[in-house]
Amino acid sequence: MLNQGFTVCLSSLELLEPHEQGVVTSFRNLNETTIQKVTAMGIKLGSVVSVQQRYPNFIVKVENSSVALDQEIVRAIGVRINK
Repeated sequence: MLNQGFTVCLSSLELLEPHEQGVVTSFRNLNETTIQKVTAMGIKLGSVVSVQQRYPNFIVKVENSSVALDQEIVRAIGVRINK
């Protein structure tokens, strides 16, 4: 039976708070060059990202690295949050 009491929430990475994490599900409104740049940072579809800091710079942890992202990229990364 699949009634286990969990929900799945889809969101922009921008809306996550520090210490929240999500799985990357999409790149919205990014050109191919920017997607390649993000992928080179280690942020790929299926990657688990955790927000470390929102201000003054948006910093996420992906794998064993911390990466600073600009606002355009943060808004364009879609994540799935399991609650």
